[in-house]
Amino acid sequence: MKSPLLILSIAVCFTAPLVFGQSESSSIALKKSGDVKIAIPVAAFGQGYMMSTSLIPQAGSVTGTGLLGRIVLFEKFDDSVDMYESTKGQVVTEDLPARRLLATFQIVSENADFVVIDFNQGMRRLLYQAWYAMSPRYDPAVLERTAELPQARVFAVSEEEDNLVIRQTVQARNREVNQNRETRLELRYFVRPYTESGFEGREANPVETRYARFFETQPQLELTSGRQSVKMGRFDDAEPIVFHYSANTPDEYEDAEKEGILYWNRAFGKEIVQAEKAEDGVTAPDAQRNVIQWVPWDSAGFAYADALLDPRTGQTLHGQAFMTSVFGISGKARARALI
Repeated sequence: MKSPLLILSIAVCFTAPLVFGQSESSSIALKKSGDVKIAIPVAAFGQGYMMSTSLIPQAGSVTGTGLLGRIVLFEKFDDSVDMYESTKGQVVTEDLPARRLLATFQIVSENADFVVIDFNQGMRRLLYQAWYAMSPRYDPAVLERTAELPQARVFAVSEEEDNLVIRQTVQARNREVNQNRETRLELRYFVRPYTESGFEGREANPVETRYARFFETQPQLELTSGRQSVKMGRFDDAEPIVFHYSANTPDEYEDAEKEGILYWNRAFGKEIVQAEKAEDGVTAPDAQRNVIQWVPWDSAGFAYADALLDPRTGQTLHGQAFMTSVFGISGKARARALI
């Protein structure tokens, strides 16, 4: 098993239009209302938002897996608010009207400035497609697989800069496999305004993939041509890329983790990657930080890297690696053998 630092660093090679004739770029953040409700500014309707999701099992190792990011827009009706996925990248022409309905939310209250919705009531389906592509072929069926959520509760909502973080505990049922099983999960949603950036998405060069491979986004369709495009997952190196190692990392391994993070500056030939210790209470996945999460699990057979990507450009919005303690134990054992 390769080090998750290595895997995540390979991915270093890292939110845009809905439809209805309005701009998909937005600078208006969603707000928390009360303890667990969501307030949508009136000016936010028709604007684009990046919605990233992490799926976190609640048995065994409670570590997360990112799901496919989606550009969403909200539209208000008399009795409810709909959330639609942008059709950009999903259709071959914008000459014909299209709506990709994801969820409908009950309106709890409203005034001249905000419409308050019940997020928990509306999000009773889990769209569980992974963030990375397994095939370069566009397949709408792959992007639309769902699991039912017979029971669900939003138990925490927080505002972190322009991110609204929504934490929902659920029972999930797969109607295709083992229908009698109800899996307990936490779904962690990160919703922030989507703005067009100067980050340029790139497709992997077939010649270069002989020597190196990249995580890639799910395939999207180009307008008119129908060409299928897959973007590499890459961080934006216009600014320093900071990785935080979690506060629960044992003191004896802190230096090794920092060296593992900073090692990749040699590949760049300049100081791009930085390493910092995360504050107590910060765990992966986090809305603002790239986190190397120490997982106390001495008998684990693996560690892994994960990321949340802009589905259009491949820009890594934030990444995480889950480093299990077995690597520390096995590393010591190999060192003793060499000595």
